Amino acid sequence: ASNMKLFSDAAALIALGPNYRFQTELSTNAHRLEDGTLNGNIYLYLPGDPSLTTQNIKKLFASLKHWGIQRIKGNIILVSERQYIDPYASGWTKRDLMYSYGAPLAPVVLDENRMVVTVNPGATSGSDAVIETSPKSNGIQLNNEVTTKAQTKGCGLSYRMDQKNVLHVRGCIGLGQWSAQQGLAIQNPAQYATEQIKYSLKNVDVTLNGDIKFGKKPERALLLAKHQSKTIAELIADTMKTSDNLYADSLFLHTAATLSGKPANWSKAKSVVRKFLSKETG
Repeated sequence: ASNMKLFSDAAALIALGPNYRFQTELSTNAHRLEDGTLNGNIYLYLPGDPSLTTQNIKKLFASLKHWGIQRIKGNIILVSERQYIDPYASGWTKRDLMYSYGAPLAPVVLDENRMVVTVNPGATSGSDAVIETSPKSNGIQLNNEVTTKAQTKGCGLSYRMDQKNVLHVRGCIGLGQWSAQQGLAIQNPAQYATEQIKYSLKNVDVTLNGDIKFGKKPERALLLAKHQSKTIAELIADTMKTSDNLYADSLFLHTAATLSGKPANWSKAKSVVRKFLSKETG
C-alpha cells in the first residue's frame, strides 16, 4: 500500500501542480439581508480536502458575523464532489474499516474522519474508567462500559462505533495501569459533519431556520468566505511520511475528477489515472 501511494501522489503532483490547494467555500444565493436575517441558503462547497478540520469550519461560519448575519432563513447545503462516490475502494476487509487507517472517504472528510480514544483507569477498583476522545466532539456519543479492576489479569478492551456514531467501549482496565489508546474511524462522516456545523453556528450565535442537507450550488452565488489547504506538495509529504490511506485516496480521486472534468468513482478513477500516468511518464 505504501508503494502504491507513489502512483497516486505522482499523478496529483503532475496533474494539479505542487502549489495547488483545495479551496473550501461558503457562499449564498440570498438577494437580501434584512435586520440580520439572511433570506436564502448557505452553500458549503467541499472539494475533498483531506486536511479539513472542525476549526477550519468554525472560522468559515464565524465569517457570517462579519456580514451581519444573525439568522439564516433557509438551509445549509453541503455541496460535495464525493456525494455519490463509494466511501471505500475495493479490496478493504470489513475488520479494517473500524480502525483509523480505514476511515471512509465519502461524502465528507472532516477531522480526517477518525479519532483517538484514550481509556484511563478510574480512581478506585470497581469504578468506571475515564474515557477521552480526540478531537473532542459533540458529534460522537459515548457508551462507556469499561470497569476498573484491582488486577489487570484477564482484562481487555473492545471498541465498536455504529452508523449513528455511537461509540461503545467495553471491558476492563487495571487500577493504576497505563492508559490504553486506539485510533478509530468515524463511521458516519456526514452526520459527524452536520453536528460540527450546528456547533459552529451555535458558537457564533447564528440561528438556522432550515436543515443541513446535500445539494447543488447555483451558478451564481455570492462568496462569503473560503479556506485554503496546504499545497499539494505539503499534503503529499503528509501522505507519504505516515503512509496515510485517506490522504492518498483523496488526492487520487481529486486528480481523477480534475482530469475527467467530473467526479469519478473508484474504477473509473483508476482507469483515468493509469492512462494519464502512462502518457506522462511512458
